Parts: sequence; structure tokens; C-alpha cells
Amino acid sequence: MSNDFVDGYGPEVYTLHKAPEGTYNVSAKYFASHQPSCITGSTSAIVFVVQRMGQFGNEEVAFRTVRLARHNQMNEVHTVKVGRTA
Repeated sequence: MSNDFVDGYGPEVYTLHKAPEGTYNVSAKYFASHQPSCITGSTSAIVFVVQRMGQFGNEEVAFRTVRLARHNQMNEVHTVKVGRTA
């Protein structure tokens, strides 16, 4: 995973080159806001999931967004299946 960007907008990257077989849930959590969200509004998490990266013609790309407005709000964004469960 990349460094935790706490002073800006990211990006944060998680890469697993040889994922163990299974089902993975990708979630986004709104850890903190330094401004009241009633004034500034909500924030968005934008998630790209790339499976089989580098296997040209076999790659799968998913793009999801989620709106986060409350401190510590967590939303499931995507589910990834790896291996026989796929």
C-alpha cells in the first residue's frame, strides 16, 4: 500500500501481485474532516480495481465512486473474486 496521504487528496494505492484465492471486499472510510461537512459538503472516494494487470487482453477494470459525508463513515465500494471463486 502507498503512504497514507493525510494532508491532501491522495492517491492511495494497494497492490497485491499474487492474491490468495478468495473474495475481497474493497471499502472506503472517511477518517476525518478538518472542516464541518455541512459547510463544505461531502467528499468522494474514487476506486479503480484492475485484475490481471499486465495480461493484455485479459485485464478487467472496474471503476466505482462513493460519497462520504460523516466522520468515520465506511462504505463497501467493490467486491473482487480471485481464483476458483471468480
